[in-house]
Amino acid sequence: MDEQLKTLLEKLESDSGLQQILKDSSSPEAAITIAREAVFKITAQAIQAQLSGMKASSDQELEQYAGELAPAVSDYKQLMIAFIEYAVKTHLEAKSSNA
Repeated sequence: MDEQLKTLLEKLESDSGLQQILKDSSSPEAAITIAREAVFKITAQAIQAQLSGMKASSDQELEQYAGELAPAVSDYKQLMIAFIEYAVKTHLEAKSSNA
């Protein structure tokens, strides 16, 4: 994973409120849904930040910007997989320690 992706994953993992929600989720499936929403939100914020300085004035510039966003889509997939695995692990560990 590249540095930006690692930073996003660390941000998700360090969110104590999110961690509690994952621990309290009723099932692994619920933890996955929570993880998907969190990853989507953090990735959307990163893409918005990247787009904020871009002002396209031609179709060629729009194509260039689309090319620059392609890695973000790939990062999103990797981040989604990594954080879903983390969310399920967190959920299962919390359930086993409560048993």
